[in-house]
Amino acid sequence: MKAKTVSPRAGSHAFRNLQKLHAIGGQASALEWTRAAGWTEGLVEFEIKIIRVLTKHNHVFKRGDVCILTDGGMEHIGASASVEPYIGLVAGPGYVAPMRTLSARYRPRLLSTRDGALDYRDIPSRHGDQLIEYGTGLNIAGAAKA
Repeated sequence: MKAKTVSPRAGSHAFRNLQKLHAIGGQASALEWTRAAGWTEGLVEFEIKIIRVLTKHNHVFKRGDVCILTDGGMEHIGASASVEPYIGLVAGPGYVAPMRTLSARYRPRLLSTRDGALDYRDIPSRHGDQLIEYGTGLNIAGAAKA
């Protein structure tokens, strides 16, 4: 016959560390937990004396290096295990600025330029065997004009 195991008593090291795990958010790595609890012994001793005891009583679940407080652990320390989930508001449409025509006031102005800065306009562009003057654009056969 299997002996009945007794959960850690209130006031014991295991019980106080279980409360500390709850206080820091219900889950933490073993190292974070020891630092929050002010454990002065080594990490291996914390694993043996605290984590294994709490895991044996199903108060803590260990996934990798992270220890997670279970509902049984919450019940043991007297905290409510049922927390209402936060239901946020549905996001509304994003803000779109109204369309406005561009004003000449906001267009970049050609202030003072050096002599010859706009000479590139005098040189025609070559497209295939055609020379196209600056600002006239390219006429493509069959293309609709806008």
